[in-house]
Amino acid sequence: MRKKITKQFKYQGIFISLQKSEKETALVIENTGAAIPENDLPHLFTPFYRTDKSRSKATGGSGLGLYLVKTILDLHGMTYCIKNTEQGVVFFLSLNGQRLS
Repeated sequence: MRKKITKQFKYQGIFISLQKSEKETALVIENTGAAIPENDLPHLFTPFYRTDKSRSKATGGSGLGLYLVKTILDLHGMTYCIKNTEQGVVFFLSLNGQRLS
């Protein structure tokens, strides 16, 4: 069972917290009210990938942001994952290098 070890911050539906279990400590960032289609999740860290198929700059960025995050985290040997929840989308970053489930 996870427990919060720091105060949870909220900003317009985004929650940031540290969660600790017996096996890991993770930084957790949750965006409530948003969801990503399940078939897009495996591709989110691919360079230039955008869930918006129109590729219009009016609806988003270039598709490099999460790729850059992935590259930096991989270079530091960090483990991470992103998934949908009932409330929205959540990003987990392990702070002790263990695999996240």
